[in-house]
Amino acid sequence: MLEAANGVDGLACAGANVDLSLILLDLNMPLLNGVDMLEQLKSDLRTREIPVLMLTTEAEPSLIDRAKRAGASGWIVKPVKPDMLASAAVRVAR
Repeated sequence: MLEAANGVDGLACAGANVDLSLILLDLNMPLLNGVDMLEQLKSDLRTREIPVLMLTTEAEPSLIDRAKRAGASGWIVKPVKPDMLASAAVRVAR
């Protein structure tokens, strides 16, 4: 498991570890929000195939739609039960 303190560090981490089986992104991150990071991940040939789950307190339909169009594998609203998160992760991880 890897962690990043913000969206910019997250992009660098993902680019350096392209064998990741899943990325969990929060929408509200410093420097680069989750949907912007998702769009950059999906536009990069090295990271575009890594499944991404959005995990956030936000439930704005326009944000969810934007994330889905960008390639998110799912959108989970916090708080989330650990078994629900684990089930979603298994379903989308490669």
